[in-house]
Amino acid sequence: MTDSSARLLSVRRFAEEAIDPYAASWEMGTRFPRELVRAAADVGLNGMFVPQSLGGWDLSQRDACDVIEILSEYDLGATFSLIVHLNLTSALMRADSRHLREFFGARLLSGSAVGAFCLTEPQSGSDAASIQTSIIDDGDEVVVSGRKAWVTNGDGADVFHVYGRDPKLGESWKAIRSVMVEKETVGVVIEKPPGTSGANVMRTTTVSFDSCRVSNKNLFLPPGKAFPHALAAIDAARILVGAMGTGAGFKALKLAIDYATEREQFGTRLSNFQGLRWKLAEVATGLVAGRSLTHEAAHCLDRGSEATTLAAMAKLFVGENSVDAIGRCAQVMGAFGYSSGTSVERLWRQARMLSIIDGTSEIQREVVGRALFEGAALSALRTV
Repeated sequence: MTDSSARLLSVRRFAEEAIDPYAASWEMGTRFPRELVRAAADVGLNGMFVPQSLGGWDLSQRDACDVIEILSEYDLGATFSLIVHLNLTSALMRADSRHLREFFGARLLSGSAVGAFCLTEPQSGSDAASIQTSIIDDGDEVVVSGRKAWVTNGDGADVFHVYGRDPKLGESWKAIRSVMVEKETVGVVIEKPPGTSGANVMRTTTVSFDSCRVSNKNLFLPPGKAFPHALAAIDAARILVGAMGTGAGFKALKLAIDYATEREQFGTRLSNFQGLRWKLAEVATGLVAGRSLTHEAAHCLDRGSEATTLAAMAKLFVGENSVDAIGRCAQVMGAFGYSSGTSVERLWRQARMLSIIDGTSEIQREVVGRALFEGAALSALRTV
């Protein structure tokens, strides 16, 4: 067995033991399951993108897609929570600052702390460059003031990676920098999560920073580098969203095939009806197409090519297709597919978020559309 095969086997075992038995209760619960992050640390998952020299797996984006597909078969919300946590873990463990690596990164890697990414604000979602949170120097400290919206893991995080502006540098994206803020810092206010149609395990909520004073040793990404770093992280996240939709879709397809093989009506198995077979044939075709597009975007990112357009395409296609694909699988399963508490029903509801998180489908269309009129994009896409 290769190292890759052994790793994927350990990921599936982790999902079967640490996610599957609890996913339904998490969906209806009112707390963030910290045990999920600790269990992920035990199998090394928190270090998916961390260098091997620092105790991680150092996976390529393409290999990471295989891991995310497996996790997404069991629960999309738990998978996205882990993606947010492990992406921040990797960024911190690769930081130049020893303080950031040892005080924040090591805790996230071990699962003793949970991380959250704070970029979006109530008035600035898709237009991320318009954020108004401020990070102001004051001697050996910085003062953080602002309000962040739709913070994944917000209700369970111990540390927040906060993006804000240095007012002295003006209003452009070059004035944006970032800092790590601990949950216990005076002025941090975590609001009660409003609840969503699915994936409530993520405990997505609003977090306010009311003149929070933190050591300037907690400064992370400097002006001029912070915003490009955020955009690059979003590209990578969009590719993993493609993997999420693919994994959930294939799980729903398997459930539908199993159901149709066992269920009999009018003296024959459902799988013998041509209309049903054709329905699932279209589902399978769409899932394979989405996986191929996602993997191509991942390959581009891994080899250092421009991946923004393909990442947007992957997220757009898979995000839109997964809801339809899982819905068709639920239709095959009839009333059972629509029943609360079943895997296919939960994945169907959760899949709707894939066309919203990390940029809506409309934003992905705009990203792709702009690229098509920038000259070289179409030629580049024809040669991938």
